[in-house]
Amino acid sequence: MAERRSNSLRTRLAGATAASLIAQVASLAIQLAIPRVLLARWNDGGYAIYIAVTGIAAYLGFADAGVQIYMTQRLSVLCGAGSFVEAGRVARGALRALILLALVGSAILGLAVVTLGMAAIQPVVRASGTGRRVIVIVALALVASAAVALASCGWSSAVEQSHGKYARTPLMGFGRTIITNGFLLSCASLRVAAPTTLVMLACLTVPLDLARAALAWRLLAPGPQAEAVTRVIVGARGGLVMMIASSTQSGLVPATAAAIAPLQVGVVIPSRTVANGARMLTGIAQNILWAPLASRFASYGTAASSFRFWVRYSPVLALIQLGGVAALASAASVVTHVWLPSKAPGIDRVLPLLCAEQALLVAIAPTQVLLPALGHLLGSGAIQLGQALVFLVLTVLLMPSMGALGFASASAIATATCLVPGLLLAEYRYWTSVGVRPARMLMTRSMGAFGGILCALSMTQSRAASIAVSSAVLVAVGAHAWHSVRRGTQDDGTTKYAGLPS
Repeated sequence: MAERRSNSLRTRLAGATAASLIAQVASLAIQLAIPRVLLARWNDGGYAIYIAVTGIAAYLGFADAGVQIYMTQRLSVLCGAGSFVEAGRVARGALRALILLALVGSAILGLAVVTLGMAAIQPVVRASGTGRRVIVIVALALVASAAVALASCGWSSAVEQSHGKYARTPLMGFGRTIITNGFLLSCASLRVAAPTTLVMLACLTVPLDLARAALAWRLLAPGPQAEAVTRVIVGARGGLVMMIASSTQSGLVPATAAAIAPLQVGVVIPSRTVANGARMLTGIAQNILWAPLASRFASYGTAASSFRFWVRYSPVLALIQLGGVAALASAASVVTHVWLPSKAPGIDRVLPLLCAEQALLVAIAPTQVLLPALGHLLGSGAIQLGQALVFLVLTVLLMPSMGALGFASASAIATATCLVPGLLLAEYRYWTSVGVRPARMLMTRSMGAFGGILCALSMTQSRAASIAVSSAVLVAVGAHAWHSVRRGTQDDGTTKYAGLPS
C-alpha cells in the first residue's frame, strides 16, 4: 500500500512537472510575441501604456499578504491527516480573508493611481499621445480585474495543491494565459486602440477567474463554518514580506521604468524577458519541490541525514540554473535578431550583463528551494524585498542617463549585493545552527556561479566562443553533480560528507 501511494505521488509530481513545463514554454513564447506584435501595431507609445498599467495592476499582488502560501501549507497538513471537514473550514475562512484583502488593496492602489498617478504617467502621456484620464481609467479597470484574480486564483491554487491536484494549477494557468494573451494579440493585430483593448481584457478575465474558483470549491468537504478572518491573516504574516518583494519586482519596477524612459521599454522589457528564460526550468523545480523537500526533512531524525541528502541533490538544482545560463549565452543573440530585429542591437548591449546576473543565481538556486521548505519565509522575503528596493532606487538613479543599460545595471547590482550574499548567509546560518559545516558545499556552488559568469563574458566575443565556454562549464559542473548523486546513492552510512561532524 505504501509503495502504491509512493508511485501515485511520483506520477502526480511527474504530471505536474510536465504541465508546468508546457505552461512555462507557452508563457515564454507569448512573452516573446507580445513586444513584437505590440511594438509593430501600437508603436513605442502604446507599448509604454501596456507596460505601465499592467505593472501598476500587478502590484496588487502584495495584498495577498502571504495567505496563499499559508493556506497551502495548512490545508496540505489537514488533508494529509484526513481532516477534510476542518480543511474546508480553513479554506472558507481563507476565501473571506482574500476577498477582504483584495477589496482593501484595490481601494488603496486605486486611490494612489487617481491621486499620484496623474503626474507619474506624464511621460507615458507624452510618448503615446493618449490623455491622462484615459490611461488612469485603463489602470483602474486592470486593478479591479486583478482584485478578482487575487481572491479567486490564489485561493483556487491553494485548494488544488492541498488536495493533490498538482497538475491542475499549471494547466488552469496555461488556459488563462492562452485565452487572455490570445485576445490581447488579436486585438493589437487588428489595430484596436491600446486603451480599448486593455479595458476589454480586464472584463474578460473576471468570468474566467470566477469559474475556476467554482471548480475549486467543489473539492471542499461541505460545512457551514469558516475560520476567522483575523486568524487567517495573522497566521499568514510570514509570507507578506515575500509577496511585497515579488510585487515590487514584477509590477512597480517595470512601471517605474516605463514612466522614466517610455521609449526605452521596447529594449528593457524584451531583454529582461529573454534573460528570465534562463530560470524557467529552475522556477519549475522550485515550485514543485519545496513541499516534498519539507516532508523529506521532517522524516529524517537527524540534521546529519538532512545535510547528507542536501549535499547529494543540491548540485543538481544549481546545474539546472547553469543550463539556462549556458543556453542564454549561446542562443539569445540569435533569438533576438529573429524576434525583434529593430531592437536587437540595444538588447545585445545589455544581455551580457543580464546573463551575468542569471549566473549569480547558480549559487543560490538550491537555497531558494531550501528556505521555503524549512518555513523561513520571513527571512527569505526580507532579503528579496531588500533586493527589490535597491533595484527600484538604482533604476530611478541610473536609467535617466544610461537608458536600458542603467536598468540592467540596477538589476545586476541589486542581485549581487543583496540577494546572493543574503541567501547564502541564511543557508550557512541554518546549517551551522544544526551542527554541520556547509562552507565547502556553498563554495562549490559559488564556483559554479563563477563558471556561469565566464559564459556571460564569452557573449562579448563571438557565438562560437559562447558555445565553447558554456559547454566546458556545463561538463565540469555536470560531472560534479553526477558525482554527488552517485556518491549519495552508494553511501552505506560510512561515507564522511564534508561538513558533517566526525
